[in-house]
Amino acid sequence: MQINKFLHLTILFGLFILPFLPLFVANSMFFPFITGKNFAFRIIVEIVFSLWLILALWDKSFRPKRSLILYGVGLLLLVATLATIFGVNPYHSFWSNFERMDGLITLLHLGALFLVMTSVIKKERSWWNFFYASLIANALVLFIGFGQLLGMTQIHQGGVRLDASLGNAAYLAGYCLFHIFLAGYLFFRQRSLLVKWLMGFSLLANIAILYFTATRGTILGLLGGAVLSALILTVRGWKKPTVKKTALSLALVILILVGLFWGLRDSAFVQGSPVLSRFASISLTEATTQSRFLIWRMAWQGFGERPILGWGPGNFSHVFVKYYDPLMWRQEPWFDRAHNIIFDWLISAGSLGLAAYLFIFVSAIYYLVRRLWRPFEDSSELSKNKSKQKRDSVSDDLREMIGIGILVGLFLAYLFHNLFVFDNIISYFLYFSVLAFVHSVYANPVLDEPKFQQTKVSRDTTSLAQVGAVFVIILFVSGFYYLNLKPITASQNLIKAIKAYPQGQTQNLEYFQKVFAAETFASGEAREQLLNKTLSVLEDEALPVDLRNQFGQLSLDQWAKHLERFGEETRSRYYFGSFLSNIGMFDQALVQLQKAKELSPQKQMIRLELATLYLKMNKPNEAIAELKETFELEPSYPEARKMYALGLIIVGENKLAAEIIEPIKDSEEYFLDDRFVYYYNEANDREKINDIQTKRVDYYSQLVKSNPENLENYLKMAEAQIALGQNNEAKNSLQTIVDLASEEQKTLKTQAENLLQAI
Repeated sequence: MQINKFLHLTILFGLFILPFLPLFVANSMFFPFITGKNFAFRIIVEIVFSLWLILALWDKSFRPKRSLILYGVGLLLLVATLATIFGVNPYHSFWSNFERMDGLITLLHLGALFLVMTSVIKKERSWWNFFYASLIANALVLFIGFGQLLGMTQIHQGGVRLDASLGNAAYLAGYCLFHIFLAGYLFFRQRSLLVKWLMGFSLLANIAILYFTATRGTILGLLGGAVLSALILTVRGWKKPTVKKTALSLALVILILVGLFWGLRDSAFVQGSPVLSRFASISLTEATTQSRFLIWRMAWQGFGERPILGWGPGNFSHVFVKYYDPLMWRQEPWFDRAHNIIFDWLISAGSLGLAAYLFIFVSAIYYLVRRLWRPFEDSSELSKNKSKQKRDSVSDDLREMIGIGILVGLFLAYLFHNLFVFDNIISYFLYFSVLAFVHSVYANPVLDEPKFQQTKVSRDTTSLAQVGAVFVIILFVSGFYYLNLKPITASQNLIKAIKAYPQGQTQNLEYFQKVFAAETFASGEAREQLLNKTLSVLEDEALPVDLRNQFGQLSLDQWAKHLERFGEETRSRYYFGSFLSNIGMFDQALVQLQKAKELSPQKQMIRLELATLYLKMNKPNEAIAELKETFELEPSYPEARKMYALGLIIVGENKLAAEIIEPIKDSEEYFLDDRFVYYYNEANDREKINDIQTKRVDYYSQLVKSNPENLENYLKMAEAQIALGQNNEAKNSLQTIVDLASEEQKTLKTQAENLLQAI
């Protein structure tokens, strides 16, 4: 029927748009590299899924075919749904937030996508065309990456690690990993010399960009996947000595290169490369490695508490703060992922969730290996007569065997990659696409596309399909509004709320109010942004009192709502408590910070904030007790040591403070910290002040010698010299700034001239 063909082609058009989503950056939204891609993905999936439901009602040939992979996907969605319902924060588990855009809602869309792809892309060559589309989009992403490499475009994360249009080096690495194997697969499956050249070029270009992402886990995954593919082909070999020798040689070359690199890891060449030096630094004692082990240990403890269904998708942050290890002070303060696919699923959905996830993975491997070790039959789609078919069959079978070996390597490489990072919508999409390909080609192989012949449909069937179509349309429209339009608008308003406006802060307030009025999952992140904006507004005495009061009241009202609903969030308690402390609402701040400490008793930053509050409340005994306990949790944490020493100085315990400072007295952590100068000055301890300033002069004089072009070091050295009464030396330092300052350093020159005049 014509309507069936129209629906089928429309669905295919939507599916072939999806590979181009990595190029989409929604600068008008909060977290532009994440939100735009995810909302676009959801909208397209909802459209094609709705059309597919209508098509499946009309035509049984477009209904799902059974496979272990399909059962696994269904089981994973069922377990994730139960984990969401019975988790610690069902709302967050379903919606996630703008920073991640993960949650059950994303899994449901991926499940819907899997159903659509496996039902409408049936023929192997149609799948090849889909992967060609993905490689075309990939070429455009690589173009952006090479632009960053050549300095033509900016690296969004800063530094030297490329991120192209994905905004994150690890995300780009995973994206390249998939396309390396897909390009390799198509290289061997195609006869066309032009296609082989294009696929070979794509493979090498992706390897180059992957290298410059400097993502160690992904690159090691690539090497491991390549070795596995080579070993599979060595064992299978299809009675071709050339294939066996080539595959084995490839595996040996990779292993030798890895061994050679490790032997030269301390050489000047390796250490001088930003990428190679990252690999050379891999060790069990490296800070990143140790932090991963600590996080995984915390995740294991969290799994032990809720082993069946876990804590709910996206709720690792609760485990992180509850089982926080004080040694984690070296890392970022808040983790919402275990950075390991095994532990992430154990926390998100427990042992059942991990089992379902691994079942999908193993099922895909099973279908590939089953085909690999089964006698190959002549299924050449390009053969047009029996004699040619017989002549080409071995070649076709050989190409298919190599292609399957590459796909198995892809699955291993992807798994290894995910042992150190976590998925995003692009890697999810590519993974589910490959799963759908394996389901369609190796679990339910078909040779021909549907013919859309004119068939007679009963009146009852027609009526049912029409009613179903109306229902699907209503469901789509309502879903589009609540699932996409409202949060998209809220995201755009949040961006506007944190911008600076020439007219003042009134517009910011209005946009914040619009975000909260929408009542979407944007409210959580908006409330944190509101606190930051409110603090800056309250500190600006030039603003109208009424406007400042409105900001303050909005913050208090919104956080009262937030804590009423999500009161067990440690981070929320901490941020709100810090805000209340900064605006002088000490009693209310004490309630929030004490609750935060109760939820995460070993997290030092909460304890330090609480101790600071005690000092503000003129409760020195409580402050010192808190600082002492915090310091003893992990003495290697410099900030805890310094805060404890500062507290002791404030209460007059100078002797004990000196003992605490002793291990760091010659370090920059101590003598460059202006807080010590301030409190020594308050205590009138001239000896300690002179000691600090002397160390500063020595420190900056060394910097001046090693880098005489950095004039800021002259200014800091001059300030220390003035504090020591070395006015003549200070004049020389300041005059150097005046003489050498460029046009762009006017502010620095003015500071130097003012100090010279003061002297």
